Amino acid sequence: MTTLKNIFKNPSVVIPILGHRGFFHSMPDEKYIRLSFKGYMGRDIDFNNPRSFNEKLQWLKLHDRNPLYTMLVDKYRVKEWVADRIGSEYVTETYVAWESVEDIDISALPERFVLKTNHDSGGVVICRDRTVFDLNAAKRKLSKHLNENYYWGCREWPYRNVKPLVFAEEYLDSNTVSKDSPNRKLFHFSSSHLIAPAITDRIMEAGLTKTFFDEEWYPLEVSEDSCAWKLNIPMPRDFGLMKKLSDEFASSYSLSRVGFYGSRNRLLFGEIAVCSNSGFERFNPAFGAESYGTWMELPSREWLLVNEFSLLWVHENYCPDVAEEQIDYKFYCFDGEPRFIYVSQGLERHETARIDFLNMDWERASFGRPDYASFEAIPSKPDTFDEMTGLVKELSKNMPFVRVDFFEYKGRPRFSEMTFHPCGGFMPFDPPEWDEKVGDMLTLPR
Repeated sequence: MTTLKNIFKNPSVVIPILGHRGFFHSMPDEKYIRLSFKGYMGRDIDFNNPRSFNEKLQWLKLHDRNPLYTMLVDKYRVKEWVADRIGSEYVTETYVAWESVEDIDISALPERFVLKTNHDSGGVVICRDRTVFDLNAAKRKLSKHLNENYYWGCREWPYRNVKPLVFAEEYLDSNTVSKDSPNRKLFHFSSSHLIAPAITDRIMEAGLTKTFFDEEWYPLEVSEDSCAWKLNIPMPRDFGLMKKLSDEFASSYSLSRVGFYGSRNRLLFGEIAVCSNSGFERFNPAFGAESYGTWMELPSREWLLVNEFSLLWVHENYCPDVAEEQIDYKFYCFDGEPRFIYVSQGLERHETARIDFLNMDWERASFGRPDYASFEAIPSKPDTFDEMTGLVKELSKNMPFVRVDFFEYKGRPRFSEMTFHPCGGFMPFDPPEWDEKVGDMLTLPR
């Protein structure tokens, strides 16, 4: 009856309701989002001049197609990514994963555990006693979730290509998780603002409460439409640590929401969301959506179109007036360590291009390429060289060899590409013996 009443009041709400049930797959994302926004929020969206928090999140759904996001929303695969950055002690232990519910075998699991799907919301089954656990009922629920693509409901594109699976992880009992400690989700904005909603009373009769705090834990005069306030929530003792850890992987996006579990003796990572509440956050009073929208700096308009065969990136021309003068810095990295740099300019014209190999002290190396002319004088070291080097080390981690390319624009290092076989493995060296000397730097895996 509630659903029918909502449809009667606002017919547009039928779009997201039916969309979650598998309809409108042929409808383009922008049209679907426009109709869903009208249904959820009761007003039209302005994609040409997005201003509010929710409008900007919807804009990002269409235009911020960073391939990393697909991994970030994958509850199973994101654990390793987070552990590499802040430490495995902050991540719940994963026991095993299965692609099909028919493969689930709990015989080797502890007495208590949790089964989860990795690609959606709500695909969770908790086992508190393995001896009486109804595995068949669990399989039925999880199978239903595995057969759904979470993308279609709200068109959050990162979910579209997540490979669904079920995984088992550790159970957090009352000795581990504090009942009176709130679930904390830190919103990081590109403008360096941070707000921290503390969510409590998920199961209590009083219902869900959500209270927003700033980075100093002062309560903000805004709440969610359907949630009560609870202002007497003390600052978590590990709030400073949460902010520090979330900064490790939250600062590169227009908005990211990093969730943590409240615990007695452990701080545990929960999730990363790049589109909080799918861009349908109902603030009360409504000015909260406008205020937080001003904190979000949208990237330049671009599209990233990906399929299983290719990637097309359409973006603004970064520097049309100086493109021919642009210098590229190509770092040759062995096992995560840059050993020398290939500095080049004007490679679009072979006859006028200039290249040089330099060591990491920015001195000309003892070898070159016979098929290109050298610079008359070595180009100046870029101001962001140290920053580039740090980024290159991070990107080339755990790879026997990769060449990572950067250039500098408007005082910032800009990533260009990664190459695993420069010149297809046929690059000439001058003198020729340096082919073997560089080869000695590359340790082949077994």
